[in-house]
Amino acid sequence: MEAMNYVKPELIVVAFVLYFFGVALRQAPDADSRIAGTIRDQGSYTVTEIQNTSWGRLLSGAGWINCHTAYCRYAGPAKEKSAETAKSSGKTVAEDGIWGESLTRRLQELFGTPQDGKISNQLAANRKFCDGITAAEWDNTPKGGSALVKEMQKWASAGMDGYIGPQTILAWQKKLGTPIDGTVSSPSAMVKKLQKWCNQK
Repeated sequence: MEAMNYVKPELIVVAFVLYFFGVALRQAPDADSRIAGTIRDQGSYTVTEIQNTSWGRLLSGAGWINCHTAYCRYAGPAKEKSAETAKSSGKTVAEDGIWGESLTRRLQELFGTPQDGKISNQLAANRKFCDGITAAEWDNTPKGGSALVKEMQKWASAGMDGYIGPQTILAWQKKLGTPIDGTVSSPSAMVKKLQKWCNQK
């Protein structure tokens, strides 16, 4: 996709293979937008639309990546279900290892908590353990944590304080059978397994 001179094509679902480690995710389709996270591998990622010539929105809802040929190559139509199907069912999330809004909404649905796509009231001190989570709202003041996180902690037999920290991450990694290190990397094997679990429900 050397020249993508079109804006917001409808329901385009394509895969890109990244050339570099450490590709920034942006909150909006612009290089000056706030960084929402970082992709630290050279895997394939699916985008559902293109804006501002080369910015692609990740299917996971984690943010936008620059799909210019300087950073990645076009890998053709994605093999996953179409974006239209994903949007209409609300039950398909990309298995890309990035914990974004789409995964959060699906988890909220499965665990029976309010569905807003956000992991609310998370302690800023724990942010360093959560590179692969872009849906969290961070705060320096304890405010009771997240209802979703409490339910997921219960599911994994962890302490139910509502905060994503190393002990909770360890419990989730153990529950899902992924490497145990107490961090959510970007991308994360644990998150990929969680996404796959959601898609099987």
